[in-house]
Amino acid sequence: MPFKLKLLLISLFVQALGLSEIQAAPTDEPVTILFSEELNEKGEQIPIPVRTKKVFTYIEKNIGHKVVFKQYPWARALNMAEEGGGVIWGISQNEERLKKFRFSLPVYSDRVLLITKCKDKANYSSINDLKGKMIGLVRGTIYGNELDRMRNIFYYTDFDNNRIESRLQKLMYGRVDALFFYSGSFSNAEVEKNLNSVSMKLTPDQASKAEKLFCVNDKDFATLNVYFATKLDADNSVIDRINEVILKMKKEPWFVARKLNK
Repeated sequence: MPFKLKLLLISLFVQALGLSEIQAAPTDEPVTILFSEELNEKGEQIPIPVRTKKVFTYIEKNIGHKVVFKQYPWARALNMAEEGGGVIWGISQNEERLKKFRFSLPVYSDRVLLITKCKDKANYSSINDLKGKMIGLVRGTIYGNELDRMRNIFYYTDFDNNRIESRLQKLMYGRVDALFFYSGSFSNAEVEKNLNSVSMKLTPDQASKAEKLFCVNDKDFATLNVYFATKLDADNSVIDRINEVILKMKKEPWFVARKLNK
């Protein structure tokens, strides 16, 4: 091979190698994903739900950026996202939020359930039965346009943090008549089992009794899609990339098998 040609090839190889190294260098800012912090009765963090962990793991592996996950009380996480502090996870849409955020494609859906004391369950067969009642809500959380419009007009509201123990105590002692509760489970029996296991810790004297304290209304009061979202004027490329990953994720066997896309 002619000497000059060899030098040219070496030069091109070195340049290509250098360019590759520059492109691969982690010069981009990490993607911060904000999500709700769940605490138990001792103030300790509750483990992230399995389906959320699977979504996070998939996003982290496929987004092409370093990802930093940060947990805060929901209202604080929402406020940080509004100020451009990161991508918020677990958010649903309403008219007000659509003016503030750019949303990803929907990831999966959550049910909005009505939780009552079992002895009162029969009194809540439809949305009309909420009239004049005190309903417990999580501060900063929406429950669908219809239910949100009815707040303090059709029914009264009591706002709390998202610690389920605190919310159930209010229901137990009659400070609220019922709770709106988000769940990703398709089984009311599973939700009731989990809620009543919490109640046993709150009232050990009830542990020996067979009857349930809390029941799930047979009717879902709403079904809301769950999204990632960023501040409306933030860099669109992050949500664009998340959307690409979501489309890919929804074809994965584990996602389809768990019916997360319904």
